[in-house]
Amino acid sequence: MFITGAFVLGEVLTLLPELVVIGVLLLFAAGGLWSVVRKGRVGMILILLFFLTAGFFRMKSVTDRFGDPALMEMAGGSEIEAVGFVEDISRKSGYDIIRLGTCRVQTEKGAKAAGKILLYMAPEFQDKNPGLLKIGGKVRCHGELEEFEGSRNPGEFDARTYYGGLKIRWRMFEPSLMACGDNYSPYRHLVYRGKMHLSGILDRISEPEDVGIFQAALLGEKDNLDKEVRNLYQKNGIAHLLAISGLHIALIGAGIYRLFRLGGMGFLSSGLLSGLWIVSYGMAVGGSASVVRSVAMLLLMMLAEYLGRTYDLLTAASLAAILLLWDSPWLLFSAGFQLSFGAVFAIGIPGKWMDKQLKGQNSWKSALAVGTAIQWVTYPIIRYHYFEYPVYSILLNLFVIPLMTYVVCSGAAGALLGCVSLKAGHMALGSGHYILRLYESVCRIIAKLPGSSVVLGRPELWQIGLYYLVMITVFLLIKRGQEKMWSGRKHFLIILICLALSVISLWKLPLSGLRITFMDVGQGDGILIEYEDLVVLIDGGSSSQKKLGEYTMEPFLKSKGISRIDYAFITHGDADHINGVRYLLEEDRGIVIENLMLPYHRTADENCRELERLQMARGNAVQDVKRPDCLKKGNLSIRCVFPGAEDIPSDINEESLVLEVRLGDFGLILTGDMSGAGEEKLESYKIAPASVLKAAHHGSKFSNTQSFLEQLSPVWTVISYGAENRYGHPHEEVLERLDAVHSRLYETAVSGAVTLWTDGRKIVWHTWIP
Repeated sequence: MFITGAFVLGEVLTLLPELVVIGVLLLFAAGGLWSVVRKGRVGMILILLFFLTAGFFRMKSVTDRFGDPALMEMAGGSEIEAVGFVEDISRKSGYDIIRLGTCRVQTEKGAKAAGKILLYMAPEFQDKNPGLLKIGGKVRCHGELEEFEGSRNPGEFDARTYYGGLKIRWRMFEPSLMACGDNYSPYRHLVYRGKMHLSGILDRISEPEDVGIFQAALLGEKDNLDKEVRNLYQKNGIAHLLAISGLHIALIGAGIYRLFRLGGMGFLSSGLLSGLWIVSYGMAVGGSASVVRSVAMLLLMMLAEYLGRTYDLLTAASLAAILLLWDSPWLLFSAGFQLSFGAVFAIGIPGKWMDKQLKGQNSWKSALAVGTAIQWVTYPIIRYHYFEYPVYSILLNLFVIPLMTYVVCSGAAGALLGCVSLKAGHMALGSGHYILRLYESVCRIIAKLPGSSVVLGRPELWQIGLYYLVMITVFLLIKRGQEKMWSGRKHFLIILICLALSVISLWKLPLSGLRITFMDVGQGDGILIEYEDLVVLIDGGSSSQKKLGEYTMEPFLKSKGISRIDYAFITHGDADHINGVRYLLEEDRGIVIENLMLPYHRTADENCRELERLQMARGNAVQDVKRPDCLKKGNLSIRCVFPGAEDIPSDINEESLVLEVRLGDFGLILTGDMSGAGEEKLESYKIAPASVLKAAHHGSKFSNTQSFLEQLSPVWTVISYGAENRYGHPHEEVLERLDAVHSRLYETAVSGAVTLWTDGRKIVWHTWIP
């Protein structure tokens, strides 16, 4: 386990600043020197140093290879030719997705290794081209090479890191494709065909509400999984049931192995046959981190029995982790990897100790102890990746996990029997069907309980480090207490205190001052204002991101620990300002808008009227906003400076609310999509100069007039727009005008989310993309 820790530390050091690396190495050296002087462990220190160095250089080599300049220059440019071998074929989000491995891309400097590439083909590509692609077959494709994009806002899904963990850096959409020869891998293709056949059987024999769950839990296919069911399971902390479970691979694989042994077969033949089945199944279901871990640990268990050695859970897990991270270092940052190995180490260390303290008491107490240990170890991981915590998940998992074995067995029996008789297969699914209906009913009941899921936000990395430091301290104290024969009551008290301290260490940090975040929403606007306990949203929409609310705004808000928006101002009803807000009002995702603030002049604005209907259906307030309405909180004021009741807009952009945010000497002007004509009216109100201007209409040349900019004299200007948008925003004329008034620029298309903090005097800026 310490060896794995050294290897992981080496990988992490590759990505840290130089001074931090030096500090960590000095601590490591000091610890090693102490260990040598006090314990004489020279050999162990050298081994740890070797694995730390190995992890460092392995991560560095992979990172350098991912950043190949020749390939980076070609990404998003002209068409290229790539050659690779088909590793997997799947269907997701309306695409047939083909994963190519061992790819080579032709560049001006010759063929370059490109690792793996995902090809997104038109729907039903496989159906229209039967037999064209076979697993292991070589193909040639022509198309535009694209790099997976990293996150552009806090909380947003980081596709670059996720696919980097799968050793995939590039993708191509609907390239031309042709097979090169007839060679392929008969074994791997047979496994793939078997999986697809069983998937088809499940599709035919399952009830409509069950088919997606059976396919996800048995075959790793989630394309037919109902969105409502996925959200329900995730909200209640049992979404892991919708993935291939390492626990069930272990149960089924070990079961097959034991059957062979009971049948009189020897250790070697039993291990080889069951190992072949386990590896084949792991290949069929996609080889996620939890699957590979479980397969590797099962094979090690069978090898230990064959060699007559004792199987150790932690040693097997540590070896599996090193093998996985050597193959793909970026997997370290995957939520699946962290949760899978975190759960195993929780079972092997605190879970084992807790179970031992119970001394063979009731099995449900033992299960509760192990479940508590898993939740304790994985709590920071869940917080970091998912931002909310299902309060009743420990008890719910105690109920659903044992029953899931019957669901898996029912589904497997149904799929296999369905190959012979569809009717027999349908009957075999009966028990699984009723258990799944029970799951859904229980989840819906729990979801209605107070505090069923609490939005807590993403903790800082130093908080997570402190959490695990407290956890390690707990076990050192326990070990010392056992040596000193402390009483069980004293043990229990120490554990409770340390549990409380560890949870407190991840508490959301209080905000001092004013924080304003200009989200990167593509071609649109979205601004979050936080001050003390006040949360204000200004717009939230995009014309370039189809699912802005689901993929950007919801995770962004939850990563900040926000489940309640006190005021949501809508400057006007254009879709690129409101479709994300509409999502928050339509979907019950745990974020409530207390007060929806709409433009006073909106009678002809159907989009605003729709938002009003949605807000009122939730039973929350709707307010009209016009000059000189003002919202105050302590020393902060948010004032509407335009339009007034007498200012009749000539079009929807003219109705845009212009808001002035003031705190001490700091001033911010938010202009929506105000046009030049509106700015001319606004100038007559003699607005005081502002520290920061949010450029009107994404930097349109018909807004942001020279006289308006001269009156405001903004020190900084933020422009929110989408890269390579069809409108040409921001226009060159606007950039020249801003330069003329010496205003410094922040652009969301360049820097991702832009955040400023101020105490009313000084201003500190931070960009999500450095």
